[in-house]
Amino acid sequence: MITVLSRASSRLHPVVADASFPVLVALCAAHCCNDLLQAVVTAAYPMLKADLALSFSQIGLITLVYQIASSVFQPVVGLAFDKRPFVRSLPAGMCSTTLGIVLFAFASSLPAVFVAVFLVGVGSSTLHPEASRITSLAGRGRRGFAQSVFQVGGNFGTSIGPLLVALVVAPRDRTWIVCFVVVALLAFRAMRPIDRYDGSCKLSVWLCQIAKHLWYQWLDKRSRWNQVELTEDVPCQESPEKATLLYMEKTALYQAIHTLPDPMRELVYLRLTGEFSFAEIGRILGKSENWARTTFYRAKQKIIEEMEAEK
Repeated sequence: MITVLSRASSRLHPVVADASFPVLVALCAAHCCNDLLQAVVTAAYPMLKADLALSFSQIGLITLVYQIASSVFQPVVGLAFDKRPFVRSLPAGMCSTTLGIVLFAFASSLPAVFVAVFLVGVGSSTLHPEASRITSLAGRGRRGFAQSVFQVGGNFGTSIGPLLVALVVAPRDRTWIVCFVVVALLAFRAMRPIDRYDGSCKLSVWLCQIAKHLWYQWLDKRSRWNQVELTEDVPCQESPEKATLLYMEKTALYQAIHTLPDPMRELVYLRLTGEFSFAEIGRILGKSENWARTTFYRAKQKIIEEMEAEK
């Protein structure tokens, strides 16, 4: 058992050491807060039914409105953001959810409840497509692991939401649902590293990260984790093996960049070799900063997929 745990720990080490791992954790936390707030709505149905003297048919209509907003709208929102990406979509979705939760706590009529659950659902449908895209981007070659971390947060939030309603709201009255605004504030805090994450870095740093991960894999295959200790500060040029890997990855990188269509290829060159900001690239190419940022994300993803396919 100890041997199995040791091997699992050694394989997880390069994943946790990756610069994007904190982004996965932040996505997991944001997903947890979002789904926790979603669960509050359904957990409060008994109190809502008693407060407004609703029938089961009316509760069913409330659920229908909520599910249409939170589930059916997700493909629509995802398609819209693919065409016109919105950098602050995650905070915007949480703003909608927060407003819906506050309105749900004080709603005194059925139409007000409809509006409240619709806002909560729109917040969920806004967050999930963009968060999933960033999760896939941050996961790089470990998309399965990244999606698993992301889903853990959502499942945990869904399970703990009803319990918190039972502990905080049920002994008092429905207006205490407004206390869950604290969860929304935690979600905004968790989104800070996500908003700052754009996958951008200097070419040398990116190549060193690729070489370092390949070096980790090489050591893992030979079971030398107990003899060799690597840190983030070890330069890539000290080891001949790492220098060779760096050269190979640099060649593969430029080959992958060459396969990109224009103006995506030109954007990557401007970003990596010219080190221009996204705003400057947008002005050079006659596009917006948001377009330059999103196109770079997609170009980087294509480059990573191309390099993984060659391996």
